Amino acid sequence: MKYDPNKHNRKSIRLPRYDYSQGGYYFVTICCYRRQYLFGDIVNGAMELNLYGAIARLE
Repeated sequence: MKYDPNKHNRKSIRLPRYDYSQGGYYFVTICCYRRQYLFGDIVNGAMELNLYGAIARLE
């Protein structure tokens, strides 16, 4: 697909001059259907995983 500035007008959130091919840790946010809490709950500011959350963490 060819770049069309009229359609594709989102700005990149990538850090300038950062090499994303290098090893490292990344924070991943998963949004579920209708924002359901499928992986656990936040209790006192900490995430308490349920069974599905524990499986996701292991994977």
